[in-house]
Amino acid sequence: MKKFMIGTVMLLAISQTVNLSQSFAFGTTEAEVAADHLNVRSMDSMSAPAIGTVRKGERLSILSERNGWAQIDFHGKTGWVSAVYLSKRESAPDNKQASFATVTGGDVRIRKTPDLHSAVLGTIEEREKVNVLKTKSDWWYVRTKNGAEGWVSAQYLKPKEAGISDVLPNRTWNGNEAVKNGIKGKRIVLDPGHGGGDTGAKGANHSSLESVLTLRTALLAAEKLRAAGAIVVMTRMSDQYFSLANRVFQSESVFADAFISIHYNSSLKPHARGLSTFYNKPFDKELAQSIQDSILDHRTNLEDRGVQFGDYYVIRENQRPAVLVELGFLSNQHDEFQAETDIFQENAANGLADGLKVYFDSN
Repeated sequence: MKKFMIGTVMLLAISQTVNLSQSFAFGTTEAEVAADHLNVRSMDSMSAPAIGTVRKGERLSILSERNGWAQIDFHGKTGWVSAVYLSKRESAPDNKQASFATVTGGDVRIRKTPDLHSAVLGTIEEREKVNVLKTKSDWWYVRTKNGAEGWVSAQYLKPKEAGISDVLPNRTWNGNEAVKNGIKGKRIVLDPGHGGGDTGAKGANHSSLESVLTLRTALLAAEKLRAAGAIVVMTRMSDQYFSLANRVFQSESVFADAFISIHYNSSLKPHARGLSTFYNKPFDKELAQSIQDSILDHRTNLEDRGVQFGDYYVIRENQRPAVLVELGFLSNQHDEFQAETDIFQENAANGLADGLKVYFDSN
C-alpha cells in the first residue's frame, strides 16, 4: 500500500509539472527548471553520464519526452533531464501550435501516401492554412481546418511558423537555376547556432559569446557564397532565437542542397582546442570532409580534430544534406582569441564557402 501511494504521488507530480506527450516534430514547447540544480544527461537514464547542469529558473526548449524524461536543446546539442523537475511555461501559448503553411494552388490534392499515384483523400482550397505535422522528401503531411490529414506536395505550400518570419516559398525554386556541377544556383542554408536568450558557449578569457560569433561567421560566409552564384538562406539574421525544429523546417522547406550549422565549442578541459565537422548520415560525410579540409587550408590555425559522427538534432532530423561545424573552443585561450579577430573570421568564412565549392564541383 505504501509503495502504491508513493507511485501515485510521483505520477501526480509528473502530470502537474510537465505535459509533453505530444510529438514536437515541427515546434518545441518550453519549460522552466524547478530544481536548484538539475543534471543534463546524455541519455534518458539516471546511470547515463552527466554532460552539464541547468539551474532553477532557466527556460528550456523541449524536443521530445519519454518515460518521465525530457529531451532538451542544450547549447546547440541535445540532452535529457528528469521531467519531474520541470514546470511548463504559462506565457508561451503559441508553442502549442505546430508549424503551418498556406496553400498556394487551387484545389490541391491530399493523398494517402507521399506519392503522386496514391489515393486522393480530398482537396484543399487556395489560401487555406494547414498545420504541417511532418515531412518526407518533397511531401508534407498536413492537417486541414476541418481535421482532415494527409500528404501534400510541398510545391503547393508556403511555410510559416507562428512568430517566425516567412520562409521563401518552395515554388520559387527552379531546376534551371542550378547547373549539374558547381555552386551556381545551389540552395545553401546557413544556420548560425543559438541566438537571443540562448547565447551558447561563453569564452573563458574574454567572455566571447558563441551566438555573436556564429552570426558573424555566417554573414561573412553568405557574402562569399552569393558572390559565387549560390542562393543563400539564413536561419536567423539577427540576435534572435529559433527552435532547432524551426531550423530544420527552413532547410527542408527550400529543398536545401546543403545545410551548414555553425557553432563554436566549449569544454571543461581548457587545453581542448581545434576544428571539428560533424555529419549524421553516411552520405553527408563527403560534405563534412570537404568543409573540414577547406577551413584548415585557409590559415585558420585550428588543430584538426577531424570529421566525426554527431547525433545533433539539426543534422539528425534534417532530410537535406547537412553538417555541423565547431570552429574551435571558446574555453581555450588560443581558440577564443583567434575567433574574435577579423582575419580568422574572414578565413573561416572563405573556408566554408570554398569547401562547398569543392563539394559541388564533384557532386
